[in-house]
Amino acid sequence: MKTLRSRVNQYFRKNKIKKTANGFAKMKAIFLIIAYLLAFISIFFSQTILQLYFCYSISGVLTIFVALNIAHDAAHSTFSKHKSINNFLLYTFDFLGASGYIWRLKHVHSHHPHVNIPNMDGDIKQSNLVRISPSSPFFSFHRYQYLNMPFLYLFYTLIWLMFRDFKDFLQTDISGKPSVKHPKI
Repeated sequence: MKTLRSRVNQYFRKNKIKKTANGFAKMKAIFLIIAYLLAFISIFFSQTILQLYFCYSISGVLTIFVALNIAHDAAHSTFSKHKSINNFLLYTFDFLGASGYIWRLKHVHSHHPHVNIPNMDGDIKQSNLVRISPSSPFFSFHRYQYLNMPFLYLFYTLIWLMFRDFKDFLQTDISGKPSVKHPKI
């Protein structure tokens, strides 16, 4: 890990590249937030069912772009060199309905140090509806997983927002980080 970190830092120094967002990334973030807000607000002014579905679909796609381009980088403290700005931008997850705090805890302290390691990577901990790892129990309905996963994935965000963040918050053991004591705030 030390060697890898050293090589990455050397690459950035050698190529004179900042480790935080450049001007393009910042403009993209502003554009994405404005586009998301416009699409979301347009839902309430839709005149036809087709307009409603169109605005809803666009806001759904933009939700993913906002989460990945702003909140994800903020969780890694790479959007800005200022910790307070990264912490503020992490709230875009909360604005979208998820918990930025829980996501940072699971993603940065569980997923990245333990990528795709069962029982350690919190991002691959799923219900038994989905079989992700060969070491997971096999149920007969898993043989049709390739057919039903695209449909089930449509509900993933809803499950995440309605149940998963709350379940993770009530846990004291976030994968890879035992005995987490969540702050009261």
